[in-house]
Amino acid sequence: KDWNTFEDYTEALKKKYRSRLKSVLRKSKNVEIKPLTKEHLKKYADRIQELFVNVHKKSAFGIAPFNTSIYTDLIDLKHPKCMVFGYFLENKMIAFSSELRDETTLYSYFIGLDYNYNRSHRLYERILNQTIKDAIENQKSKIVFGRTAAEFKSNVGAKPIASKIYIYIKNPVIRALLRPILSAIKPDKWTQRNPFK
Repeated sequence: KDWNTFEDYTEALKKKYRSRLKSVLRKSKNVEIKPLTKEHLKKYADRIQELFVNVHKKSAFGIAPFNTSIYTDLIDLKHPKCMVFGYFLENKMIAFSSELRDETTLYSYFIGLDYNYNRSHRLYERILNQTIKDAIENQKSKIVFGRTAAEFKSNVGAKPIASKIYIYIKNPVIRALLRPILSAIKPDKWTQRNPFK
């Protein structure tokens, strides 16, 4: 609530994480970030889907495939509840990110990357930091980054919120067989970072 600019966020970081952020910004300085209109979404539809599929294939988290053409129905730049951003290097789209917004919260939605540029241009980290910048500039009090790459996201200040899932299986025999398996499912262990002073 005390941050009015991205620089306020930057100043709140410990030296190590501030240096890391500067490195991300330096390596991605030639990447141009543009909000995409419906016309852009139609023009780049195949590329956006390809970039999403790249991430989907690498994800350990089993999400259903997503048809990115739905964005043309979601965005309305006059009343932005959904925004899609293209990340361009020399006029080639190398990544995209999307955000959903309500009155108080910015939800980081699906992203897509060209992994040939991810390491050299720190694309994923740039997307995370751009999302933080967008949330601050749009005066949101919370960002929801989703459940993947939790340790990595904690590097920018994300903290996990416990959630539960309940499954009821009607058949008592199947329920008895699956109970030990379902109760053994737990998230992987990871280290929570604290990048703030």
